[in-house]
Amino acid sequence: MAKSGINFQWDKSRTLIIRDKGFTKDFYQELGQIMERHMYKYTPYDSTRVSGKHLADSTQIKATDTDVTIHYTKRYANRQYYGAPTWKRDLSYHPLATSKWDQTCWVNEKWVIGREANAARKRYAQ
Repeated sequence: MAKSGINFQWDKSRTLIIRDKGFTKDFYQELGQIMERHMYKYTPYDSTRVSGKHLADSTQIKATDTDVTIHYTKRYANRQYYGAPTWKRDLSYHPLATSKWDQTCWVNEKWVIGREANAARKRYAQ
């Protein structure tokens, strides 16, 4: 009795499969913009600064084929992020501002961010 079966061979590499699902450099760039927009209200904003940009307005987004980094360019960003005890926050412009604003943002808005990210990914899928 002869055995019947299906022979299956996959021609695509893992990298191509991931790219075809929409995970491209352009997607990661847009994901960075989505996160930056949602984190904005949780990012400290110094209303006393006369010159230059505020911390909340001083981001650079760098995307690669596998991830995205949001970099805050102000020298005091690290102190704000880790909540230096001597650093005072002005909450008049951003009342939700806090240290580790990315984590707070994610806890509060992950469902909205997820929907926006998934819609963006679908636009880049093949």
